[in-house]
Amino acid sequence: MPCCEDVATAVAEQGAPTRNLDLLRAVAVLLVACDHLFQNGLSQSTFPPRYLLAMGRLGVMVFFVHTSLVLMLSMDRMTIGRSQLFRSFYIRRLFRIYPLSIFTVVSVLVFSIPHLPRETFHRILPFELFSNFALIQNLTRTGDVIGPLWSLPWEVQMYLALPFIFVAIRSEKVTAVMIATALVVTADAVGVGSGHRAFRVLDYMPCFMGGVLAYILLRKTRLRVPGSLWPAALVLLIIIYGISGIGWPIRKVYYPEWSLCAVLGFIIPYFGDLTNPLLIWPAHQIAKYSYGIYLFHVPLIWLAFNRLAGIGPIASCILFVTGTSALAVFGYHFIEAPMIRLGKRLAIDLNFTRETPPFRASAQEV
Repeated sequence: MPCCEDVATAVAEQGAPTRNLDLLRAVAVLLVACDHLFQNGLSQSTFPPRYLLAMGRLGVMVFFVHTSLVLMLSMDRMTIGRSQLFRSFYIRRLFRIYPLSIFTVVSVLVFSIPHLPRETFHRILPFELFSNFALIQNLTRTGDVIGPLWSLPWEVQMYLALPFIFVAIRSEKVTAVMIATALVVTADAVGVGSGHRAFRVLDYMPCFMGGVLAYILLRKTRLRVPGSLWPAALVLLIIIYGISGIGWPIRKVYYPEWSLCAVLGFIIPYFGDLTNPLLIWPAHQIAKYSYGIYLFHVPLIWLAFNRLAGIGPIASCILFVTGTSALAVFGYHFIEAPMIRLGKRLAIDLNFTRETPPFRASAQEV
């Protein structure tokens, strides 16, 4: 079944909110980084306020919605057959997510960086190291060598399912996708609620489906709220999430997280694209380097506020911001971007991949 150009063009003509997605991703990574900064750097309390703990978790949930939506839109641009689409998608994802994560794991070993800034480095066993390289820690039930790596296995496993979901939606089998989602949610809720750890592998799949919901609605929605209100909507969402206490402590079954992602996925298509130049450029830059920021900010907190704590909090903050930014820029230009180009080139060589040009994806697809 070829991926027809008309639907991709239709999505572009409806105004896929690419600038909004840049801002969404920028907000997500800043929530995670600020959460860890206040918990492990600026705060001296062993028990930080629960809203701080909730903010980092909120950032990761936003990442999940953003990732699935942008990848669905990315597949929408491909004008290739079904088998080629699967091959191209998996090759690109492989070269997009693994190089920088592997670099991070190696750096942790070389510099003896602890899992979290306030902890001490522990010896990493070979099987644990393999699990972190392969990003399967949630399947092997091994520890993460660095805190932020915990979310990547869930993304990698969702990548396996996204092309199937995309093909089903493009084949007008949306009802089947919704039924499958309902079955996953039910299985996870019943299985986890009954104490069966094997069902934990399904924990975040409903969160990613928030992005799929946004993709489905984006193809049908024509009503647009002014894009100038998008930042206010995000701020309101963060405030409600923070003061409601739904994000922390973490429930046994992740009903709050699923609900949040469904709400976010529902509202994304109804906003016009951002037009404020004061937000567009910084949001795009932060989104562009967000993967590096996500992976490197914890080691920089450890360096600035633990190993070099004697320089004082102001100097530590400056070192944290500049160091994280520098490493993220380095990681993008010397690891991410070359590997992204290599993955795309391999996909093109193997599949003769073509993409329709109208839709400009947000700064990062992961």
